Amino acid sequence: MNIVTVQVSSAIAILQETKTIEVQEFFKSLLLSFSPNLDEYNPDVPEWKQDVGRVIKKALLQDHDPKHTSRLCKGYMTKKEGDGVLHQMSWPPQSPDLNPNEMVWDELDRRVKEKQAISAQHMWELLQDCWKIIPGEAN
Repeated sequence: MNIVTVQVSSAIAILQETKTIEVQEFFKSLLLSFSPNLDEYNPDVPEWKQDVGRVIKKALLQDHDPKHTSRLCKGYMTKKEGDGVLHQMSWPPQSPDLNPNEMVWDELDRRVKEKQAISAQHMWELLQDCWKIIPGEAN
């Protein structure tokens, strides 16, 4: 059996649905971590420009993955917090039982594995289809 993998970057939000971004290369996944996704000048996600202004202050809950704890990312997040754009929440590392992101990723992983992707393109299509269903069920 062939194993098909793709990298994606996404988020869940209480006030709005976020966009799922396909990541073609490992290096891009590092760049798409947090700073570009929250930056109002990100050309890759133009519709997020409008979303940034809709909520006065956002709370950010993120895991402690190394790319999220880099000096670059920490500096960016501290600046955004200082600007009043968001509030960083304290979060214990390695706590999937408390992390809603991990619960959603686990559910998405189970649903996609049931379908058995045959190519990277098919995997991406399955991810999108399953992602659309999950937020509706969470309401």
